Amino acid sequence: MYINPEECVDCGACKLLCEVGAIYYEGDLPDSEKKFQADNAAFFKEILPGRDAPIGTPGS
Repeated sequence: MYINPEECVDCGACKLLCEVGAIYYEGDLPDSEKKFQADNAAFFKEILPGRDAPIGTPGS
């Protein structure tokens, strides 16, 4: 699951729903997971393989 950092309002709804405890607030991100933080943002901003444009904000 990817969370769009530009849309996140830090409400915690996704954190409560995650059954494996894999969602963190940016300030609480463990050092072992920080290497993946840029990948999450890039998922929405960069053109992914097989696509002509970035995903951006789905549904808008």
